[in-house]
Amino acid sequence: MEGKDDNFKTKYMSKEMRRMIFKLILLSEIKEKKRYPYELIELMADSRKAKFIGSKRSEIKNDIYNIIRGLEKSGYIRLVGNGKKTQDKKYYQITPQGRDALAKSKRLMLRYMHELVKLIK
Repeated sequence: MEGKDDNFKTKYMSKEMRRMIFKLILLSEIKEKKRYPYELIELMADSRKAKFIGSKRSEIKNDIYNIIRGLEKSGYIRLVGNGKKTQDKKYYQITPQGRDALAKSKRLMLRYMHELVKLIK
């Protein structure tokens, strides 16, 4: 059953909730493999992930850079070079703390959603 309701961005999804979901998706993408900044923008802009969080392509770039900055400050990811001397491209890599945070966040979200469903029968 597809239609207008397939876009999860509604008046009920708060900015904070959207940002938290976006953070987890980005961390998951970086966990999968090292990612260049532009690659993250393209992944998020051209996927069902963007639709899920309700972002427009024009919003994705700023959102990603803001969230990435926060993930770096938290120690969950780091920006590293590819090791080549000429035009050293930088990419994001997940840290052990980031892997741990992602795993714990997934478990917590599943537990909270399970409990929430029970509460709001």
